[in-house]
Amino acid sequence: MRSRALIVTSLLVATGCGRPLVTEAGAAPRLVPWQLETEGTPPLVVGIYDVKEKVHCRFLPDEAGHLRCLPWGLAELHETRMFSEPTCQKAVYEIDPTREAIVPGRAVAMPLPRRNCEPRRYGVGTLKTLAMDAPLYSGSPCVPVERPATTTSTFVAVDDAQTPVRWATGTEVDGPRLSRRVRVRQIETAEGARFDQRLVDESIQKTCRLIGPTEAASPQCKPDILFTEGGTHEGSDCSGPAVIRADVCSDPAFIADYGLATFHLLGTKWTGPVSAVAHGCGPVNHSTLDGPDVFYETGSVTPFELAALDLQTSGTEQLALRGLRGEGGAFVGIDDEIFGPAGWIVPRYVEAKTHQGCDPVWTPEGLVRCLPTFFIAATSTIDFLFSDPACQHAAFICPLPATSCGGIPVIFSSRDAHGETRPSSLNEAKLVQGYGWKDNVCVAFTGVDYPYDVFVPGTALPWDTYPQLAEINGRPSGAP
Repeated sequence: MRSRALIVTSLLVATGCGRPLVTEAGAAPRLVPWQLETEGTPPLVVGIYDVKEKVHCRFLPDEAGHLRCLPWGLAELHETRMFSEPTCQKAVYEIDPTREAIVPGRAVAMPLPRRNCEPRRYGVGTLKTLAMDAPLYSGSPCVPVERPATTTSTFVAVDDAQTPVRWATGTEVDGPRLSRRVRVRQIETAEGARFDQRLVDESIQKTCRLIGPTEAASPQCKPDILFTEGGTHEGSDCSGPAVIRADVCSDPAFIADYGLATFHLLGTKWTGPVSAVAHGCGPVNHSTLDGPDVFYETGSVTPFELAALDLQTSGTEQLALRGLRGEGGAFVGIDDEIFGPAGWIVPRYVEAKTHQGCDPVWTPEGLVRCLPTFFIAATSTIDFLFSDPACQHAAFICPLPATSCGGIPVIFSSRDAHGETRPSSLNEAKLVQGYGWKDNVCVAFTGVDYPYDVFVPGTALPWDTYPQLAEINGRPSGAP
């Protein structure tokens, strides 16, 4: 398991852009690539840096629908439809306090409520953390509401809303083609710079995302797909035909089995009552803030197959970069998250001496090094897991159930004074007996209780044994 690094959520970025060029007018460009470099290897672009605003940003639609490179924040903001003041003007968001935090005073992009499932739009502003007893408001008219009793999230609210006009604009254009069907869509700035934004399967005109690969297979590009699932039926007693659930604002391409071997067209959208076996054949009334779920009948089988892409490496020196090869020799390095996209098996780099995969990691000194892909990022403990019979000293759970974690490099992290998560040490995982509270007594966990390795920090490991990468257009921790 890899820690989620808060970089950008674009699928991939071209590594051929290199260092920023001078514009036709002779001035340096405003938006430049934030990238990692090493001798003899194409750079790996991990984001965009706004030279004027001195922040990292990503292209998102603003409140008027214009694409702008808006500042991104450390925390994933979840809508609540609640507000922090009695006029219901300053929105409240939820964040996961165990994984993320806000930086007061730092402008960030904030999701705005959608209407009629239009594409998500974003505002910009600074945030503040709300106290547990802070009043909350909602509704029309705007009235006080109780804090939800079921949530363990932290509530944050808009402190100062700002106009998005100050942020650089861009236009989505065609980028390099990676296969007969798959093309990169890019954002072109007013200065002519280009940044990769998403992948599109042009055979169905849908955004698709990389999945896989294994060492024996190529990566594939998967559009949004609904999976066949049992237990949800038309009607109120589970006796009607099966239907497939989807979020109301989703845009699925097909319905498929879990092996992705058979694809079906979307059938008729069912608008009557729905029942589920899991609900005792009672009604299904799930919804999101965008509205109640929708249900599709399964249509006819279609010969659709996921588009395969060509995975290669580029580089001749210490590290070779993994990426996708397109038409005309274009090489596209895989971005998404600096620690590796979810489900991505092949690492970002291959080390020349060992032929082993490695992924970039920021060290406590602010350097970037390429650590073996199988490292563990331990950013928080399980609050009920301990390493001693008195349940006083916290322990960590191994996220690799099929493999022992003993001796594997583990990155331990902590939050700095600005609330940002930063690596604090690199240690071997030392296996220990796990303990936890049961009926107010501290007892030893067995394999039945928790079928995973339990570990604590072991021998400290040196960072400088791993290859170093140069970070270009990064930003120090806590910078405004």
